[in-house]
Amino acid sequence: MLGLALVAAAALVAAAFAPGRAPESAARARLAQLAGEVEDAVVAEWRRALRDLPARLAVEPSLRFGEGVPASAAPAALDPVPESAVHAALASDALTERDPVRALELARAASESARGAHARAHSILRLVQAALAAGERARAAETWRSARGAVDGGIGVAGFAAPLAIYLAVEPALDPAERTRDAVELALAASRGELLLPVADDTAALDPRFEVAAERLAAAAGPERASTEQLLDLVARRLRAAALERAGGMLPRCEGSAWRLAPAAGRLLATRAAPSGGCEGLVVETEAVRALLAESAAPVLPAGIVADVAGDPALEPLRARVELVPGHLGFTVACADVGAWLAREGSRARVLAAGLVALAILCAVAGLVAARALARERNLAEARAAFVAGVSHELRTPVASILLLAENLEAGRVVGAEASARYHGLIRREALRLRNLVDTVLDFSRLERGKDLAVAREPVDVPAWFASLADEARAWAAAHAVELEVASRDLPASASLDREALRRALWNLLENALRHSGSQRIALRARGAADELVLEVEDAGRGIPPAARERIFEPFARYAEPGVPGTGLGLALVRGIARAHGGSIAVHDVEGGTGARFTLRIPSLEGTNA
Repeated sequence: MLGLALVAAAALVAAAFAPGRAPESAARARLAQLAGEVEDAVVAEWRRALRDLPARLAVEPSLRFGEGVPASAAPAALDPVPESAVHAALASDALTERDPVRALELARAASESARGAHARAHSILRLVQAALAAGERARAAETWRSARGAVDGGIGVAGFAAPLAIYLAVEPALDPAERTRDAVELALAASRGELLLPVADDTAALDPRFEVAAERLAAAAGPERASTEQLLDLVARRLRAAALERAGGMLPRCEGSAWRLAPAAGRLLATRAAPSGGCEGLVVETEAVRALLAESAAPVLPAGIVADVAGDPALEPLRARVELVPGHLGFTVACADVGAWLAREGSRARVLAAGLVALAILCAVAGLVAARALARERNLAEARAAFVAGVSHELRTPVASILLLAENLEAGRVVGAEASARYHGLIRREALRLRNLVDTVLDFSRLERGKDLAVAREPVDVPAWFASLADEARAWAAAHAVELEVASRDLPASASLDREALRRALWNLLENALRHSGSQRIALRARGAADELVLEVEDAGRGIPPAARERIFEPFARYAEPGVPGTGLGLALVRGIARAHGGSIAVHDVEGGTGARFTLRIPSLEGTNA
């Protein structure tokens, strides 16, 4: 942006001092000639931009249709299937029976009495579901093996082709090789148009049910995931095209490799012939294409001449409007002020020259300011993206641990009271870890909105509070092989503070020392001093350079080795908690050794020393 601003400024300065003493008639003739040249240049630039349309709009072709491409359609509403009274009764009882074993027996009987392809497909799906509910995984898998290849992909069950619906139900019960083979076969059948699939009601969108099924098929494909995803991507493009057609969009015939634009259900459809046959395309917003037209035209526009894309009545047209997509996309070569343009061409008025120079200076300054602002925003955006990625990873770890531990307890793999107690302790530990992460995100949300952290002060028994925190810290140190020193002296008997907020602040300091210091020796100390409670966390690690000691308390700022996990918010939240208490946080060198000592001071104590 700075470069463009400087170029524009230089052009304005050049225009300010350029000779221009032609008579008004010659100036008008030059203006008419220039308008024709600009129109041709804008059309040429647009054709050049159109060749790289997806890349210029930062999108990928998402539609596939036309000759040689199998159609994919949603299952139509099923016609009533004649069933015997026995089958109807058994199927109804199987759905309402609460006992899994009895429900499995009823589902098996209903399957044996089913007549007609639709009824058999429904019965097979119910039989698989009942077998899984009854814990008969082997029986469910065997039912699928018997039905594989015998169920017509043109029959719709549960919103999908019957073979796909049954496979999605039985997939957890299959062995890995079988699961992979069947997933690939179903994806291949879908790519050939042999399976009925749901089509979204929105323009060029995907039905959520297909997205879920596609993800499950890709995951089940295991080592064949990449090829399976390619097949499903082809299916997705056809389904998007079907959704567009359903919404009233026109799907034209494609000729040549150049992109062509046409109206489509309130937006624009870009299409071209696909190398493998048929058509490929994408649906784009009209405003996005207009913005691209304006962007592609900008480099070829002389000063004072514009390519009016939106039809601004304040601009004076110099030529008739050029329609690129009739009624939807076009431009008019116009001039914002013909009189000023003619005056600039006819003479070198000093006032105008001075104005152009001033405008050039303003443009350069604005470009510099904008470039700096963009750089700051870019850095902040990158930091936020890293934060989101880090928090996502950090949140996923305790959730995965809790789920695994809970599944082991639920499956009965944990035997004995001692083992159960250990598992419950582990679940509690991971839940506390998850709570700390959630609290961190909520606190950061307040800081980012420019609000101070909220603290709930209350009278606290300081020695008891610190003793409880020390016990937690010792357990944490034992779990992480940390040599922890805990010390306290002259603690006040009571103080008005937010015990949970201070606990989280100290916990962030302990975690920070473990992750970033490179040392396994950490000290946790507390003492009373005048009207302050002083809390310290000290490590024997690599220390922190003086130049970085203020920056590390800023959000997203990190002074860490590459690859060390973390959100970059821990120390920022510690400072927020300290300030909310009217206190402070600082970092110093360790006297007589290496490492860093973080000192948290909390004022306004109440009570007496103990």
